[in-house]
Amino acid sequence: PGARYPWESSVSGREQCPNWQYCDHEIHVTADVVHGLWHYYQTTGDREFWKKAMPVLEETARYWLARVEQRDGKSFLNGVMGPDEYTCFCTNNAYTNFMVAHSLQITADAMEKAEKAVDASWLQKVRKTADGLMNAVSWEGIIPQCDSFEKYEEPDFSVLWPDRSQPFGKQISQERNYRTKALKQADVMMLPYLFPTHFSKKQTEENYDYYFPYTTHDSSLSAIVHSILCCRMGRIQQAQELFQKALGIDLNEQEQGAAEGIHIANCGGIWQGVVLGFAGMEWGYDTQQPVFHPRLPENWKSLSFSVCMNGKRWQVVIRDGKVELTEVVMK
Repeated sequence: PGARYPWESSVSGREQCPNWQYCDHEIHVTADVVHGLWHYYQTTGDREFWKKAMPVLEETARYWLARVEQRDGKSFLNGVMGPDEYTCFCTNNAYTNFMVAHSLQITADAMEKAEKAVDASWLQKVRKTADGLMNAVSWEGIIPQCDSFEKYEEPDFSVLWPDRSQPFGKQISQERNYRTKALKQADVMMLPYLFPTHFSKKQTEENYDYYFPYTTHDSSLSAIVHSILCCRMGRIQQAQELFQKALGIDLNEQEQGAAEGIHIANCGGIWQGVVLGFAGMEWGYDTQQPVFHPRLPENWKSLSFSVCMNGKRWQVVIRDGKVELTEVVMK
């Protein structure tokens, strides 16, 4: 019952992903869509848009209530693939559990404030499921990517990945990959990236230092997320190195990364790397107006761009560690 979004959508909205593991198991995309709708509403205050989003919230919640397994008073999300596409068929992936719980909480809050009558018992079940998913993961110290992640095999990259000019995934069988602590991209680290106020700097650093050595960056979405996190942790040199790595995905002529088309999500990530990373802009759901914590690399003299928030457009100029914020009157 309910609605689930495709992993790779055609214009018609139908699933086009050729990998059944991804389209059937990487289901966090459905929660990500709700987060995106909510993020837009939090940043713009567009109430009419939010009203139109209500069916999405309600129907995706119905899907999650059926998809989440309840057993012995506990909640489980079995057979999922998190953002890390090298760890498949796992249970209680921390990112997926967090995002599903987040989307269910958003839905319950929105439905309670909606004009139409809502079944109170259904809302209670939505909130209980959200709580159960959060309780299924240990959020202290090193957050486990999924149940039993510590039992996965340790990778000896010197043996398994001899040619670093080629992706790790091309030099190892899927069977071996799926039982190894080798990450294609950020997984647990997507959480402090999206929700920095939920995790302390210390915990972010601990989890970054634990997961980074296992991360192959085979995905075009990996380097830029780590770059943004490095900016927030004050590791500017590494942030710049990872930023350059993300730029090279499409701009490195030798590797011909853009030969079959640019990596559009990485392009969006690069924009975020500049604005959310080096400029240090806070997410729209963490503040009511543009707030910046700039950490420009030493060889960057200044940075300027414009952003819109809550119906206002702002011109931002960062120079000498200071932020000049000017409201632009929109005609």
